[in-house]
Amino acid sequence: GGLRIDARLRDALVEKYARGSRDPSVTLADLAEASREELLGVAEALKIRLNQDASTDPGVQHRRASRGFTPVFADGTEGPRAVLDLSYDEFTRCIEGDLASAIGAADVALERADMRWSDLDTVLLTGGSSQIWALQQRMQERCGGRARVVYDDADHPLNPTTLVASGAALYGESLRTAGVHAAVELRGVVPDTFSVRAFVRDASSPEGRRAVLDPLVPAGTPTPHRGTVRTFSVRGGGKSLPVEVWEGHSLHEATRVGVYRLEFDREFAAGERVEVQLDVQANGVLVLGVRDTRTGDMRSARLDDAPGLLGDRELEEHAAWVQALPLECGG
Repeated sequence: GGLRIDARLRDALVEKYARGSRDPSVTLADLAEASREELLGVAEALKIRLNQDASTDPGVQHRRASRGFTPVFADGTEGPRAVLDLSYDEFTRCIEGDLASAIGAADVALERADMRWSDLDTVLLTGGSSQIWALQQRMQERCGGRARVVYDDADHPLNPTTLVASGAALYGESLRTAGVHAAVELRGVVPDTFSVRAFVRDASSPEGRRAVLDPLVPAGTPTPHRGTVRTFSVRGGGKSLPVEVWEGHSLHEATRVGVYRLEFDREFAAGERVEVQLDVQANGVLVLGVRDTRTGDMRSARLDDAPGLLGDRELEEHAAWVQALPLECGG
């Protein structure tokens, strides 16, 4: 999806910034939340610029795009402003895995339908990522010139640029034919995997360990949901236990939601074990819980800033609004 591609580009831009700055150790985790979101917008803008009208530009592979960026770090300090530059070749290398996955998904869909690429007359690309020139080229190569690949054709009955609106109109028509007030059910699901940051032993690392994300709530999980409990060792000790929560399952593509400090009455020694759990309540709120395995004491924190979660009340309001629509649909 587009957000996943933007996140990959953001990782590449952070690396570019680190190489060009006085501190090559800068990582995405060092940036403040607002700065990470700003950089995600920079990545999206560069992606659009590199691919805009690319199908009519014979020199698209030589394109470059740049945007200015001033990072703000988690401690509130600003880093030096830099111009982040990205070439089309760098862009394509960043998303190589996504391109292969898209073609692979099409292969699987055809196999399940007991069809071959040679059976197709037309391939319709939809969604924002369909405007990526490299994806268009890969799909045309996969079709071998036998099928027409449509990604930007205003005269096509299923114009990719308006297909989402067309789908809404078709859905509206289906409601109309079923009655003015058709039954509507909306169910909440977790939009992306939520994980906590942990460390595992790694002899190849200079420190003997490396950071990983341990997924506790998988993407697509219906809400409410009681998350998986994981046991972790305390690093550093103390009464305040920091837990980093991330949206995603890999540090290479995830976005940090925040660091949450759970305060306990007693001092923990380094290496003591605690249980960590993430729950999604019916109201759409993500709740982080940490339990002291020695005393049984439990501390929790509401993650009101976790993105993309809708509660039961909001879903009921959406469903009631759709159900009450007086639909008038044309043919």
